Order: sequence, then structure tokens, then C-alpha cells
Amino acid sequence: MPCEITAKYIIPSIRALIAKVLVEEYGVPRYRVAKLLNTTPASITNYLEGRRGNKFLEALMENAEVKSIVRRFCEKILSHPEQSSIDMAEYREVVCSICTQINPLARLALGSRPGGHPQLLTGKRKKQLTLANQDGL
Repeated sequence: MPCEITAKYIIPSIRALIAKVLVEEYGVPRYRVAKLLNTTPASITNYLEGRRGNKFLEALMENAEVKSIVRRFCEKILSHPEQSSIDMAEYREVVCSICTQINPLARLALGSRPGGHPQLLTGKRKKQLTLANQDGL
């Protein structure tokens, strides 16, 4: 399933990219990044030093659209300094947007609504995905 691959490999790379952008481009202290991402400062250090989330990090960093999505997200969370952690609905939206950018099977499975938000699989797309899964994609 596309979301299983995302959960295991891509989400850690997305978190690493968000941490990297916040620390290196916006100068946010690691401790605050940890609070924003609901994780520990040690996890942020692991993301920044490539010990965690590095499997797809380079590919994400090379994708201009992905970097743009991450920068917009970082700017949005930094525009609310009173916020102690990220809004999980917004975070989920970012993850789905990035996943559909880089994962062709996810694009096929999720489709998109006007505005680019993922939607549930229905009708023709469901049949296409079923056929793709039978073909071993």
C-alpha cells in the first residue's frame, strides 16, 4: 500500500527536511523544532546529522515542489509563535501533498481535489489501482 511505504520511509525523510529547513534556513533552535514536531531534541539532532530520515532526504531536497511545500509549511508554523506544536491536520496535508508529488502509486491511489488536497479512492481510480496491484506495481 502506498501509505505503508510512506509511513516507513518517506515520513521520516519529510520530518528530517522540515527540521533541516527550520534549523538551517530559519535559524530555529533545535529544542524549539523538537517541540514543534512533537519529538525530542535528540531526534532532531539525528535528523540533522543523517542518522534518521535520510533514506529519501536527498530526493526530497532536490524536488523544487517538495521544498516549496515544506518552506510554506515552515513559514506558516513560524507565523504563529504562540503555537507550541504543529497542527496535525496541516501536517497530514503536507505529508500527503509531498507523497503525491514523489510517489506515482500514491498519485494514482489518492487523486486530488481542486486545491490539491488528497481525496479517497473511488470509481475508475480504484479499478486502476486494483489492476496496478495485480500487475505487481
